[in-house]
Formats: sequence, C-alpha cells, structure tokens
Amino acid sequence: MDLMGPNGKVQLRFTHDAESFYENEEENISEQIETYYQGGEGEDWKIPAQIAADCWDWDDEAVINFNAESELVETTRDFDKMEFLNKEGEWERVPTEVEEWFFEAEEKSMEG
Repeated sequence: MDLMGPNGKVQLRFTHDAESFYENEEENISEQIETYYQGGEGEDWKIPAQIAADCWDWDDEAVINFNAESELVETTRDFDKMEFLNKEGEWERVPTEVEEWFFEAEEKSMEG
C-alpha cells in the first residue's frame, strides 16, 4: 500500500477529540488536537504508524486549564481520524486496513 507523499516520505496526521474534566465543570476544556508523524526517505507507512502507536501516553497540555481553581479529575482523548499526505499534497483518510493495523500496534504498545 503506497502512502508516499509528494516529498517521497510518508506523512501521517492523527486527529483526536481531547477533553479535561475538573471538579468545577465550567473549567473543563475541549480541543481537537492534531499530531504529525513522518517516515524517513523510502520507509513505508508502518514506521511512522508504529512511532505514533508507541506515543499512546499523549501530551495532555492542550487541555490543561492552568487557571483552574478546582481539581483536575482526568484528561481523555478519543480517536477521530488518521490521514496521510498524498502525492498531490492533500490530506486523505488512510485505508481501513492501516487504521486497524495502527489500533492493534497501539494496543500492543499499551500492554508493554
């Protein structure tokens, strides 16, 4: 499966819906966050997808309310979509098989 971009490298973009939950609900933050991963010259999509899968313990700073006065209960993120930069330089949804492979790799990474 060829997911090479215009520069001969695979570039992946992951979109997640992220949220923080505080004791005072008015202090909660919701954001859609994007993370990007790029493979090296000539590498297939599995390399950057594996790096992304290994980053399951995400940086939740985008949804931290540093001005909150109540306690932070938790932060969460939900997968929205995974895209690749196609040869025309446009973001396109990856095939289902790629997403499924990523979810399995992420699960294995979480198990340690």
